[in-house]
Amino acid sequence: MDQAPSIACRFNGCENIALPNLAKCDFHRHRLPCQVHDCNNIVHDGCDANARGGGFCARHAKVHVKHVCLEPLCNSVAHAKSKCVRHGGGRRCREPECHTLARSGGFCRRHADGPMKMDDEPNWHDIEVGMDHVPTFEDLDQSILDCILATTEPMMTTMLF
Repeated sequence: MDQAPSIACRFNGCENIALPNLAKCDFHRHRLPCQVHDCNNIVHDGCDANARGGGFCARHAKVHVKHVCLEPLCNSVAHAKSKCVRHGGGRRCREPECHTLARSGGFCRRHADGPMKMDDEPNWHDIEVGMDHVPTFEDLDQSILDCILATTEPMMTTMLF
């Protein structure tokens, strides 16, 4: 009984036996080879990285070059106006009179929920400050003790059982 010769998987560095009529092993059966003729490197499925996009392996893919800031001696990645954030390439917050850099939706972290309205500011004239009840040290001690007992009471009941 003659056996067909075992053929190794077509991908570079793979020593697994190829499946019949496929030239790829079980592990590599769903992977695509590079589109360059006679290249047996793998194109990684689902990889959106620039080095492996468009059906080419890392060796044959176009490399995306990131632009650097135009300021002398600066090697940071450029954003707007061909400058890094430090040198003026970032966007400013859309809130009037705010000079912080925008982070989300055009606003800085402080104003991320949108512009502040005049109605949002507290009206200090409506707040009444009274001296009706000034806590004593005894009141403070009792409050602290109540808090401690409230947080440790569930632990004490579980320790008893």
